[in-house]
Amino acid sequence: MSNDMIIRLLEDIKGQLVPISDAFQGEYDERLRVLARMEEVVNTDGRKTVYPVMNGLRTQAEIATEAGVSRAMVSRFVPPLLEAELIEIVRDGAVEKPRALYHLETGRPIRRNKHGD
Repeated sequence: MSNDMIIRLLEDIKGQLVPISDAFQGEYDERLRVLARMEEVVNTDGRKTVYPVMNGLRTQAEIATEAGVSRAMVSRFVPPLLEAELIEIVRDGAVEKPRALYHLETGRPIRRNKHGD
């Protein structure tokens, strides 16, 4: 196969990929924004351990126990997560249970079933 044929083939492939790329550009840009916020807020080993445990089913005390950190640490961690829109609060009566909204490594939204799993 000649270089000209290879170049034409690559240009054809590129032409086919551009519309696909354009269709997902918004989602990609949003993930980059989420990952930037994650890097700012979920920035210590302790925080990286706590964040995935926040599933909307556990109280802050239960999260602290599960993650092996202090309750005070979890309590101080929740406000910056809320401000960065990385968690939401699930209300169970008067009890508030933090729920992580994104996967830590990918920045993709966490999809959960009705039980929070």
